[in-house]
Formats: sequence, C-alpha cells, structure tokens
Amino acid sequence: MPLSTTGNRTFMGTHPSTDPLLSFLNRGVLPFVGRDREVGAIMQFWEGTVQADGLRLALLIGEAGQGKSRLIEEIAARIAARAGIVAHVKVYPESTTSLIALLSRSLAVAPSTSAILRSDPEPNLPSVADALRRLSRLRPMMLAVEDVHLLAGSSLAEFAQLLDALADETFPILCAARPVDMGARGVMERWLHTEITLHGLDGAAVRQMWHTLFQQEIEVPSMQALQGATSGNPLAVRSALRGAMTGALREERSPGSVPYVRLSTADLLASVQRSVTLLADGMTAHLSPEELANARQLALLGEIFSAEAAEMVIEGNAAEAVRTLRYRGIISQAAAGSTPIPGGNGGSSQPPLSFTHTLLHHHLIDAHPTDVHPTEKTESLPALLWKLCTAPLPLYSFQPFLLLAPIAHQLNISAEEAYDGVAAMMERTRWMNVALLETGGRDLLNCGKAIRQAFASRWSSGQQQENELLLIATDLRTRRLELYTDQFEQDVQHYLQLTEGAESEAVARHRLNGLATIHAITNMRHYAQRRDTWQEGLRIVERHPRLRRGHDWINFLRQLAQSSALDHAIIRAVEREVETLIEVEGLDEEFKERCWREIAPFLLDTFSNPLELEKRRQLCQRLLDSVHASDPQTLSRVVSFYYNIGQANDALQLLERLLPLLKSHHILTNYYSHRLKRLHLRAGFGLSPSQIEAEVDRMIAETPAPIRDGFRRFVGLILPQLYVHLGDDAALRDCIARRTLDRSQLFPDVLALAAETSDERATILHRIRSEELLPPDISRLIALLQSPESEADPAIAILFQQMELNILRLTDLIFLRLAFQLIGEMDPGLRKRLHGQAAALFGRVMDWLSTRELWAFMLPFLEQFGEEYLGKKELKQWRDRTATIAEQRRPADHGLQEILLKMIGTVEAVLPDGRVIPIRGGRLRAVLGLMVANAMQKQPLEPREFRHLAAGGEGDPEHARKTMNAAVFRLRELLGQQVIRTEGETPMLNLQAVRVDILTARHLLRDAARAVRDGALRRAFPAVMEALELTHGEVPFPTLYEELFEAAREDFEHLLRSTTLRVASGLLREADPASAEELLRRAHAMMPEDEEVLEMLNESLTQQGKRTEAARLRLRAMMEME
Repeated sequence: MPLSTTGNRTFMGTHPSTDPLLSFLNRGVLPFVGRDREVGAIMQFWEGTVQADGLRLALLIGEAGQGKSRLIEEIAARIAARAGIVAHVKVYPESTTSLIALLSRSLAVAPSTSAILRSDPEPNLPSVADALRRLSRLRPMMLAVEDVHLLAGSSLAEFAQLLDALADETFPILCAARPVDMGARGVMERWLHTEITLHGLDGAAVRQMWHTLFQQEIEVPSMQALQGATSGNPLAVRSALRGAMTGALREERSPGSVPYVRLSTADLLASVQRSVTLLADGMTAHLSPEELANARQLALLGEIFSAEAAEMVIEGNAAEAVRTLRYRGIISQAAAGSTPIPGGNGGSSQPPLSFTHTLLHHHLIDAHPTDVHPTEKTESLPALLWKLCTAPLPLYSFQPFLLLAPIAHQLNISAEEAYDGVAAMMERTRWMNVALLETGGRDLLNCGKAIRQAFASRWSSGQQQENELLLIATDLRTRRLELYTDQFEQDVQHYLQLTEGAESEAVARHRLNGLATIHAITNMRHYAQRRDTWQEGLRIVERHPRLRRGHDWINFLRQLAQSSALDHAIIRAVEREVETLIEVEGLDEEFKERCWREIAPFLLDTFSNPLELEKRRQLCQRLLDSVHASDPQTLSRVVSFYYNIGQANDALQLLERLLPLLKSHHILTNYYSHRLKRLHLRAGFGLSPSQIEAEVDRMIAETPAPIRDGFRRFVGLILPQLYVHLGDDAALRDCIARRTLDRSQLFPDVLALAAETSDERATILHRIRSEELLPPDISRLIALLQSPESEADPAIAILFQQMELNILRLTDLIFLRLAFQLIGEMDPGLRKRLHGQAAALFGRVMDWLSTRELWAFMLPFLEQFGEEYLGKKELKQWRDRTATIAEQRRPADHGLQEILLKMIGTVEAVLPDGRVIPIRGGRLRAVLGLMVANAMQKQPLEPREFRHLAAGGEGDPEHARKTMNAAVFRLRELLGQQVIRTEGETPMLNLQAVRVDILTARHLLRDAARAVRDGALRRAFPAVMEALELTHGEVPFPTLYEELFEAAREDFEHLLRSTTLRVASGLLREADPASAEELLRRAHAMMPEDEEVLEMLNESLTQQGKRTEAARLRLRAMMEME
C-alpha cells in the first residue's frame, strides 16, 4: 500500500507545528482525534460553574497511554480561548515534593495565572487556597490535578485538606487517574460530580488520524490491524506508527520535491505487533518469572475476575500471589458495579479484581503458552479452562468460554462430561437479562457449539437430538429482542419441526417451550385459532406426567397466560390447572409457590362481569401485599391491570415505582410500553395530543435499535385507541396512516371507527362477525345493529338485557362509541324504542369515566351523544362536573407526570422527561426543605416561624417575607407554577404534582408499622425494603444545617431504624429468618455501627444454621471497632 504525502511539505522549510506529519515525526505528536464526547463532557462540566453552588469534581480515568495529559492540554486551550483559566498541576511518582508546593509553583510560573495574582502564593495551604479563590472570582476557572492515583501519605492528606478548604467555592476540579486502587477516591467521593472513562480510539478515529497525517484514506485491513492490535491506545498507536515508518520515509533530493512514505499492510501489521509487545513487555519487565507466570494464569479469567477463580488457576498461595501483583501495579480492585455471570452460585465473597491495563491483559493472553503438557502439578490449558467453565465459581468475564471454544477438540474428558458440561453452560443463560444474553449468551452458545462439534459423534442419537434442541433453545433465548421478526418466527417453526412426536421427556420439554414461544408471536387477535397450543400442551403432559410437576410446565403455563390476554377461555383453563397443581398433595411447596407467583399476575386481566372483576381486584391486592410486590414483572402486571380497568390514579402511582425498576433490570420492552400507557392515561387527565406526539417521538428515538421496530408496532396499536378515546376521528385516521405498520393488528372496532366510507366500515363489521374478532355477544350485537328493523327489534332488546353491556375495561369504550354511532344511524322508529336502554348505557359510561376522573375522555361522549341521551339540565350538570374535574386534574406545566423531588442524599428535581434540575443556592434549598419538613410535621410551622427560617434567621418580618416570596417565585420558575401552592400564608408543596422521596419513604414506613400492628408481616416486609432502597443510606436534607432540619433528620432516621427492627423481630418470631436476614443485611450495610441491627442479623443467621457466617460477622465487627 504505497502512501504519498501531498501538499508543499518540506523538512526544512515548514515549521513542525503547522504540519501534522512533521509534528509527528519530529515530536511524536499525533493529531487530536476521537475525543469529541470526552471534550464535550468536560467543557459542559466547566460551563456548569455559573450555576454551581459549591465545589464539584470530575474524575477522568484512563489507562496509561490513553491520552489523559493530551486531553487536558486541549481542554486548557479551549477554555483559554473563552477567556477562562486552567490551573494545572501534575503529581509525580516517588516525588518528595508536596502537592501544595507543586501547586504553588505552578500558579506562580504559569503566565495565565501569575498575571492575575497579586503575588506568588506561598507553599502552604492557606496561601494556595486564597490564590485559587482569587482566580475563580476574576476568571471562569478550572483546577486540573493529574495522576491523583499517585497521592499517598502526606500528599493525600494535603489533597483532602485542600478540598475541605475549597468546599464552598464554585469552580470545578478535574482529576485524572489510572484505573487502579487509589486512596484519593475516598477523599474525592464527597464532591464527585461526574466520572469520565477514556477508552481506546475506535476505527473511525484511527481512520481520521491516518487521513490527517498522510492526506489519504487508510485501507480497511491496515486500519483493523492498527486499531485491533493496539486496542486504540494512542501511546501504542504512536509507537506502532513510528516503528513502521522507520526507513519508510525519505526526502527527495531534488529541490521542491515532496516527501513520501511507502508502507505495506504486512509491514504495518508486523510493526504494530512488535510495538505492542514491547510496550506490554515494558509493563511486566519488573516482574519475576513466577510473578509473570501468575499474571498469565490470571489473564485466563478475563480482565475482571474473582478471588475464588484466582485460587483455581494459581498454584500455591493464590492470595499471596494476588497481593504481590496488586503491589506491582498489575492488578487492582475492580470498579464498583461489576456483577458475576449468573449461574456461578452467587458473587464473590471479596470485591472483584481487574487488570490495570487492557493492553497488558491482551498481551498476557496472547503470550500464554498453549502447548504446556500436564504434569503432576499442572493441568493442560484445555483442562483448566474446562474446570473454569463448569465449576460453580463466580466468573466476571466470558474469557474462559472464548478461550475454550477454539481448543474444545483438545479436551480429554468423557462424552458424558462433555454432554453435561454443555447443559450446565446453557443453563447459565436462563438467568441472564436481555442485555447480557445479547453478548455473553452468544459466547456461551458458541462454546457449547464447539464442544458439540468435538464430541457429538460419541453421543447417542438421543443425546445428539437433545443437545441440538438445547442449543437452538439457547439461540432463541439470546435473540428475544427479535421476537416479532419473520426470521425469528421461522427459526421457532424449525425448532418445533425438530420436536414433532416428542417421544422422550427431554424432547417433550423443548416441545412445550417451542409451542409457548410460537403462541406468543402468532395468532394475536384471532379467538378461533387459540386453542391448539393449549390442547397439545395437555396431551404432552398426559404422555409424560412428570413434566406436569416440573418447572417447564410452569414456564409453558406462564408464557401461554402472558400471550393469551384476550382469550379468556385459555386463561381460565390455565387458572384451573394452577389451582389443581396447588391442591396436589406431595408436591414441593416451593414448586407450588413458584407456580402461583409466576402465573397469578397474568390472570389479572381475565374477567367478563363485575363479580369476576372483583375477584381479580382481590388477587391484585394479594399480589401487592405479598413479598413479590417489588418484583418488576409482578408489578408490571398489576400496573397493566389498573391501566386496563381505567384506574389511572393507581396505575400512575405504581408506575413511579415500576419504571425505574424496569430500567435498572434492563427490561426495556416493558419499560417503553408502560411509558406509552402512562401517556394514554395522562391524556385522560388533559395532556394535549401535541405533547403526546412529541413524547412518543422522543421515546422512539431513545429506544435501543434491537427493540425499536417492535416498539413502533406497539405505538401503532395503542396510539389509535387514545385518539378514539379523545373522539377525534380525523386525528385517528392520521395516526393510523403515520404510526400503524400493520392495520390488521388493530382492534377491529378501531378500524370501523376510522373508516372513511360506509362501505369500508360495512366490510370491517362483516369481518368482525365472520372471523370472531370480538367476543361472541359483541359480534352478535353488531350484526343486529346492522339488520333490518323487523329482524332486529326484539333481538336487540333481549341482547341488551342479557349483556347489560357492563363497562369493565378502558377498551370497552371503543366498542361502546361504535355502538352509539350505529344506534344513531338506525331507523328512527327502532332508535326511539331502544332509547331508554341506550340512555341508561350512556349514563353508565359517564359514571364510569367520572369516578376515574378521566375528564378528557368524558368530553367526546358528551359532545357527540349527550344531547341525544341527556336532558338539558342533566347535560349541563355533566358538563359542569367535567369542567370541575378538569380544573382539579389538569396536568402540570411539565405535563407528563409528577415531578420527582429528591431530599435524600441530594437536593434536586427530576422532571418528567428525565431532565435533572439541581436546586442551586442555599436559600432555595432551605425554602424547599422547609416545605418538605413542614409536610412531615403533625403541627405545621406558624407563618412567622416559616418566614424566619426561610430567610436564614432574618429579624425583620417584612424583609423575611420578601425573601421567602422571592425564593418561592424562583422555585416556581425552575419547577413549574403548579408545584407550589400559595393560597395560604405559608407556601406548601402541591403533592398532586410533585412526589418527594423522603415523604414516600416515610409513608412506606408508616404503612409497614400499621401492618406490623395488624400482624401482616408479609405486607410490612416489602414496604420496609422499598423504604431502605429509597434512602440508600444517604443523609436526609443534605446541606441544610438549621436545627429544624437536624430534628427532622433524626426523626426520620429513628422511624427508619425502629420500623426495620420491629419488622425483622416479627419475622424472626414467625420463623422466617431468611426474610429477616435479607432485611437486616440491607439495614446493616446502611447502619454498620448499629449494634442492635448486627445482633439481630446474627440471630437470623443462627436460626438458619449459618453459625460460621454469624461468627465471621461478629469478628469483622470487633476488628472494625479495634
């Protein structure tokens, strides 16, 4: 690949700083590329100084060579261009100079700072702190401290003292560090505002760098070689390029000629590999042969690994080897948030560890000997990897599976071991979330396929078939986001073809799984085609009775119930089967409990009359009172139930708990569908269509690509229903044209209402009758409403009487609107005879909507049918009632839901669109805190007390009043007019428009206390768990130091502690030590110094026979006290 530079470049006539290639050749400076995101984040952090009310700190983390120093240089230049200042200090290893002295010298020498300071600061803390304060008052400033991971001992203490001294200042501090253990982390945590991780340059950045240097495009193989081998590490890229260009660049002898390079892809690849090897060798040059061997063994575990896994791969004293490598800087404690792969018997008993540099880890893997033969003391690499992949160890990386796959044929194990090992690997995927399945699930699957290829010939034909089905099932599981694609359906059909006949129990198990999956993605709207799956499932368990008592049958029932919400016959059949199983004697109680837990939520939507609806309400309350109320899947079904029956207030309240849970568990399909349902309900409270459409567009834009098409389809089904409820036929048709991808999936009554001609509507109504697209009674009513008068009169009257047309669901309003339209088009004589029944039905519609306060859905019925079925006086009364509800329920300025106000750990507001508004300024925080504290008091503050505290102890009552009013005005500007009510002398929060975390937690704790008094510990337990989750051990009313807030803080913490102990004590008395342990562990993590919590936790462990663990807990507590 010959490369020629273009332009008028000369070595002697052009200054290196003006030419990227010459700058690189002479000074080793690469073009600054690929850091737009990081630059934007840091600049935004600096720009936030204007609104800051205290010290903020950003931590920039990057491995050696990732370009931390270069990034700070570029940031400093950008800030300087905007009349700002960056005070910069770099910490050096093994330096004897104090941090304060380094900073003093830097401020005195740098032209940008020395010109502003009146005098050079002395090398002591007060002088340096005063200098930084002066700079920040005169210029928008940022302090950059490089390599804070090197701070230790006295220099770390100086850093802590400096931060304390600057705590009230508003300028930002940017700290750069390597991803290693560092004492500075704890010092910074209090002020840490944001954390930015520098990763390697991606392919696009490498391509841009190459083009900037050589003025032409890089070939794809070269780009991949350069980026892949170096992991995009700029230092490694620079080293590789400089090595590759040695001798490749020459200057033409003739005057005015252009220098050029000739560099082949092979030369570049060889140089890259050589340079990376040299760089990585340099990182391990200080290791002894034994230490290097241990590092290579640990590399097999992945970049992040557990202490337990380390013991398996290191011979001898693994703990000592790990300590040594940590001291040598090869490994360190992993960042917080690392979670193990499911299926390894839980997490590690110690914090996970990680390699300090990705390049180092890659090099150690590449350099690991693969031809080591086993001895008495060592195992072969395939054998070791096999143990790692199949042992019940906490693994934090899929590296062992990736390494085993290509050498699986070298395994010296029996065919049975291979067969069982693949089954164990695939079992891990059953407990993975969607995000992990997409990546790690595929790695496990590929490893399983490699083992199958190596051992399938030694398996029986039955084992081969079962293993093939297992791998297909795993493949389908890893592709759940493709559920509604044509390819996925084809693959499920193939899976079913392989299970035809289902002679063995194992194959029958797969048959059940395949049937339930295909049922979930087909026949979604056709009542007549929903029975075959259920009948075949019954035949399978009749042939294989043991399956009926196993978890695969539960999964089949759950999936069938989940995907048959519109087919009440199937749901009721599933319900009867669950009731039968629960009554069977001899069945494991855990199995029965799981059967109820997993299937009961999907029974909620099955009801066809008021009595059945009441039964479902009781089931719903039972679920909410159970320990599973915090489970996102259970809560999701409860919310859907409330949504379906139009109980908007209950649904919206639960959604505030549910949506964060769904997002944190990465259950994104449900997360976005519930957000859409929330919009639908908010529309009933008056949210405008323009706001709805804008929010839907935002949701589609932010939806992850794999589920975006599925969510678009869901939008196309739900949004038309909303416009039916709003009574806007033109908007309905427009919405279907814009949003609905497949009209055949729409509710048929929606299509009938959207019809533009009578012929089109007649065709749709005929299809409803002939294809049983709606329940039989409704289909028959439609037929009668279209019949000639002579046939329809008595039949309609009878049917009206039989059906009573109970309004049970929000979707019932769709058909009822269609029914009123059809009645309005009937022969006047027949319409007159039906008037009484239709008017009674109309009254029930208005009552149903009124009790739910869905005033925006009431208006269309009133406007379109009110004059027909209501007298003038009654019509006026309903219009007045609707107007009153509208005034009470009109949505807030921010419109989509309550604003979340945080008063635990931080003082900020979260708007419905996710934007966070920090409450800046001590006075604003104080007024907001007072309104929250006032809501917690039995006896609210007197107006004069409130104003006095709001004004910071101001003695002049009039000045205090003005100060308070100014703060209230500013808060309303920030959060919306509706958030604060001012009809009384004292401002108060409008709790209809704002939700406060500490008030929610307090409400949960009081509910739990009442439940304990009532003896309902099952209801108290989830309430306390949720309250603990809300507090997270954080301080209530942070940065508010008045005596009132101190007292409110102590009261809340006392309520939290006492309620937790009462519930835990009750659970122990009721012989439920496992639940008590779960509760007390969370409490102990938040209150580690609380001896009563520790003592009760020990008791819960002892009751479960965990005496060793209890003893260790006591020992750790004693050691911490010492």
